[in-house]
Amino acid sequence: MSRHEIVNDKGKWTFGWDQPMRTFFLHLHDDNVELDENPVIWLGTNLREIYEVEDLVADAGRNGLDIPHTMQVILHIDKDEGR
Repeated sequence: MSRHEIVNDKGKWTFGWDQPMRTFFLHLHDDNVELDENPVIWLGTNLREIYEVEDLVADAGRNGLDIPHTMQVILHIDKDEGR
């Protein structure tokens, strides 16, 4: 599983590729919770829920996170290599 982090004005975002579930995931944690506690936003909990990088980018954008192009390239690699 890959895991990447970005912090913006909404909080700390974690996202990446979950190989066993065959889905990308997206979590948003605000400043008031520990990283491992329940996130404010939690997408990608079902098998193949977010299978394409473009779908992750769209879901992230709707929720207030812009995933830069360079990170999108890394996410494609994560999925292709089964990280």
